[in-house]
Amino acid sequence: MVKFGANEEAYGLFSVIMDAITGELLPQISLSRKAGQGVEYHEAFHFVTQLLLNEAQRKALYQEYAKTHKDTQGLT
Repeated sequence: MVKFGANEEAYGLFSVIMDAITGELLPQISLSRKAGQGVEYHEAFHFVTQLLLNEAQRKALYQEYAKTHKDTQGLT
């Protein structure tokens, strides 16, 4: 699996590409064999937030979560 970012504990990847011919969105979730239990739900969460929320809504959601989970500040 190709890994993006500096987080060595990232074992899942969510991406969306657009089919140039049909214009359809083609979302994909990739999981490493090293991924632990629950990673599929984490990546599914990204799937929903990326496709249904706009950038401002996502930012507000992540900021609200970071307020109550100080150990996650700066992570996305």
